[in-house]
Order: sequence, then structure tokens, then C-alpha cells
Amino acid sequence: MLHQIITTNGKLLGITDSVNYIKIAENGSFVPAEMEEAIGVAYQSIAYNLAGHGDISDAETVTVSDIDAGTMLYNMSQIIMDNSEILLNMQYENDMKTEGGNL
Repeated sequence: MLHQIITTNGKLLGITDSVNYIKIAENGSFVPAEMEEAIGVAYQSIAYNLAGHGDISDAETVTVSDIDAGTMLYNMSQIIMDNSEILLNMQYENDMKTEGGNL
């Protein structure tokens, strides 16, 4: 299972296979936490508040949701195929203009 990390304004920060949940230790540093006790997540060495928490000052708030890797890969392959077809059509039209319709 993969997890996507999304800001509250809908920006996808990234996709990861493991979420680094964090909390604030007594000494004020961030330490790993179980999901149930977490106040935030660390992604690419940046701390983010989890939705419903605001303990990490000046940090964006994010949500973490599970995604199915197979479905995601299928959707990406469809986008690639669609774009490939568009590019081939554009190349054909350009070739027709360049050659005056005589290929």
C-alpha cells in the first residue's frame, strides 16, 4: 500500500511507501510516533502538522491517505498512452505541413 501526502489546499507533496509519523518529545525535538499519537509527519526532512493539529509552528497542514499502487500505475500508463498518441498526431501534422502533404 502506498500513501499520499496532500496539503490542505490540495497540493500533492508526494507518495511514499511508509509514513514517518512524529510527535514532540519533552525536550522539544521531533521523535517517531505511532499514527494514533502523532501530531504530524516528516516528509523529505520537513515537518508538517497533521489535519486537526497545530502543534508544529509555521508548518503546513497535511492529510495522509492510502492509495492503491496498481490503480495509480494503471492511471499513469493511460496518461502516457494518451499523450503519446497526441504527440504522434502532432508530428504527423507537422510532417504533412513540412512536406506539403507529400510523405
